[in-house]
Amino acid sequence: MVALLTTLGIILFAIGLLLSIAWHELGHLATAKMFGIRCTQFMVGFGKTLWSTKRGDTEYGIKLVPLGGFVRMVGMMPPARERAEGDGAAASGRPMSRWRAMVEDAREASYVELEPGDEDRQFYQRAPWKRIIVMAAGPVMNLILAVVIFCIVLMGIGLPRPTNTIAEVTECVV
Repeated sequence: MVALLTTLGIILFAIGLLLSIAWHELGHLATAKMFGIRCTQFMVGFGKTLWSTKRGDTEYGIKLVPLGGFVRMVGMMPPARERAEGDGAAASGRPMSRWRAMVEDAREASYVELEPGDEDRQFYQRAPWKRIIVMAAGPVMNLILAVVIFCIVLMGIGLPRPTNTIAEVTECVV
């Protein structure tokens, strides 16, 4: 019986973890779509994809390792600014640094997701206050979840409190 309850506890913990991650990511997704940003993926977990389905522009799925999640939005990396002549590594003949090369690789990979019609549906094109709202929506959803759970626990179970009521009287043994 102990093994069964332990297994059930582990399964319930994993499901609760997946649901809380999905709830967090749903905050990012909902606000991004509200502001007209195209979201290509909504995934719970990391690693190999266990299940996914595509609805509209977005692919929804569950991945193998349930320790996080992500919402992939088009235009998360803004295009590089044009540099003036004589400014930067390319103009001076020096090779590009590793960090700069990683940024440029990420920028090129983000261009792959662009489709016709995405010219004005990219994240970086939104006003700064809209971008802040999209980024803060996940933690706000966590805060909402915490308030709901505390309300359920405090109202459903309650707080221990000392009382004068006697539950039972034990008989004396002679």
